[in-house]
Amino acid sequence: MMKKLDKTMLVIGIIYLIFGSVFAAVGLGSDTLAAAERDSRVEAYGVISDFSNHKNSGGHISTTTFVTYEFEGHTYESDCHFYSSSQKIGDEILIYIDPEHPQNITTKEGSRVFSIFFAAVGGSFAVLGAVLIVIVARRKRSRTWLLDHGERLTGTVTGIDNNTHLYVNGRRTFKLIVQADVNGERREFLSKPLVENELSQNQVGRQVFVYADPLKPKRYFVDTDSIW
Repeated sequence: MMKKLDKTMLVIGIIYLIFGSVFAAVGLGSDTLAAAERDSRVEAYGVISDFSNHKNSGGHISTTTFVTYEFEGHTYESDCHFYSSSQKIGDEILIYIDPEHPQNITTKEGSRVFSIFFAAVGGSFAVLGAVLIVIVARRKRSRTWLLDHGERLTGTVTGIDNNTHLYVNGRRTFKLIVQADVNGERREFLSKPLVENELSQNQVGRQVFVYADPLKPKRYFVDTDSIW
């Protein structure tokens, strides 16, 4: 049976994977469209002529780079829509001019900022989602193996561990502290994180099955569904 925490992680993982994949696809697609748009423009070189700083309501300062260039016998000065701290007045810069609207220019770097941002953010979310899905799948596979092949021990709930620092739907999780005899030795086990609406914390003194790998003592599963 999949635990509530695992279900939540799986749902979040799937959402992140889908959301991230869409974002990454938008980023890659926009880069292709930007390249096609540059091909329809006139390539030329301009000179950085000025910078202008603007502060928004949040106090963030953005810088506009102005470029002076020649096109069909006319001189223009326009925002190139790309700023870098390495730019200096007098630097030559490659620009792409819209032949129908010569004051509209862009740069390869500027047109790629949007696509790189979306691809990076989307890729990060997709990777995180995939990691969450893999973690849940591995946990499920491990539980299944232990239920089928592990040594079944009868343990006693001796306490509650509330120091998990993990919340599910705004509710803090907890773990059951369980003790069981293994080859005449008293051992302590911890359950996976649980939430109040999944299982009450009032379990001390009750019995529960623990499935342990006889060859790997640190690999075990506290079957909280079996509490009696």
